[in-house]
Amino acid sequence: MLILRLLVLLLLPVSVQAAVIETNEWDAGSLTRAHWESNGAPTLDAATDTPSGGNALKITCNAGTFTTGHSCGRIKYKISEVGTFTELYVGHWMKWSSNWVWHPIGTKIDYMFMRDVANVAGNKDNFLVMISRTYGDNLVFTQQLWNAPGTQNRFTNIASFIPQLDRWYWIEYHVRLNTVGVADGLLEIWVDDVLKMQHSDVTYRTTNTPIGYFEHSLEYGGGGTVTIPSMYQWHDHTVFSTTRIGLPGGTPPPTDTTPPTAPTSLVAQ
Repeated sequence: MLILRLLVLLLLPVSVQAAVIETNEWDAGSLTRAHWESNGAPTLDAATDTPSGGNALKITCNAGTFTTGHSCGRIKYKISEVGTFTELYVGHWMKWSSNWVWHPIGTKIDYMFMRDVANVAGNKDNFLVMISRTYGDNLVFTQQLWNAPGTQNRFTNIASFIPQLDRWYWIEYHVRLNTVGVADGLLEIWVDDVLKMQHSDVTYRTTNTPIGYFEHSLEYGGGGTVTIPSMYQWHDHTVFSTTRIGLPGGTPPPTDTTPPTAPTSLVAQ
């Protein structure tokens, strides 16, 4: 009877839930919680309308004229302190203030760096997600490598995403690192649970190293001259997971309901 019960359990459909590594709701103490550190003075904002309630992370670009790229502030999550990952899902809400002025080259949203801190010509292996006016205010993924093939841009090849101001969006991206020396890394990006970008030829790293850390990093520009008012970018409900996260409060992503193969080598005693 015990063997038969085990067989029944093995044959039942299995629902695999998201293996969440970290969720930061940006409540009190979030800026200094374990594995997080910040610079550029990001703040917690209780006044804006947050999708999940409570505070949101607020990064301020102060008014002024800037002739090169300008860092408005960042907060870093040290992924390598909580595990070794070569594949990861990242999701969070994001919003830009109603007076936002897009930089003529690009406005960075997030960065992710490899754990290997090898630094040649001031450039570590990393990638970033940004909105680029150069490419029509659309979503752009950029890999920045300290070895060949160097910097490359990838675009929304499934559907475009041109954001509106003063509106919350849920962005989620799936990263699977490449085999060293082979351009076989995977990138997928969803906005409001709709797939916008999918590339399977990405080079994330040039050394055999896992993901090191993630940054909500508002980098304004990368060249050119621009004059801006004081303006803001918000993030909320930041999640790291080893499986799909899905739109919070919406329809969850599909789960694996394929039954396992029935065992053929069990012998009842």
